Amino acid sequence: AFALWGRGMAVLDVVSSQALEGGGHASLPRSEYKQLLLEQEKPRNPCWICASRCCRCCCSVCLSLVLASLPVLFLCRFRFAQRENLSAALVPYLDGRLTLNWWNLPQQRTAEQLEACRNSLSDVHDLYGMQYGTHPGKDAVEVLYRCTHVPELAARVPWQLRGVFWMKGNGMGEELATLQFGQWFPETRTYVAPQAPFSWAWAKTAPRGA
Repeated sequence: AFALWGRGMAVLDVVSSQALEGGGHASLPRSEYKQLLLEQEKPRNPCWICASRCCRCCCSVCLSLVLASLPVLFLCRFRFAQRENLSAALVPYLDGRLTLNWWNLPQQRTAEQLEACRNSLSDVHDLYGMQYGTHPGKDAVEVLYRCTHVPELAARVPWQLRGVFWMKGNGMGEELATLQFGQWFPETRTYVAPQAPFSWAWAKTAPRGA
């Protein structure tokens, strides 16, 4: 008898034992040999079959994702170069400061202008260290424009950013915003509009039926 690895060992053992009992060489008919193979064959575990298929599927998906991400990584690495930090680029033009606030702008609103704007509000109250007031909605656009308009600054504001914007569909509470009270830096082609009084407006109540 020969020692073989696998399921054929049991079949050879049966054939060799029959040969020894008969005192010589013995052979099995093909039909009986196939029957012995079927008897020795054990059904595979369904869990093992499922696990192997899942493993092959996961490997295929991972390989596809890696191949699909190669063009994106290539574009990010070579096409989109890292841009200069705009904030750092403005530092040389801030007269030694590291920040730009509305009170640092080269031109300011006049005291009379701010006083008139404040007097146009009602129900003025303090909240989180700032003052808030209300104004009828029909005139709110005009108030925001008038109270943030400085002719010297507005003349240099890019035309796309001038005026008052209605933020229709905004998920937050802001309804109106104006960006015209800011500073244009021609050296870096950058416009900065710091948050300033009268530059934002929120709806206090919703109109009837809204």
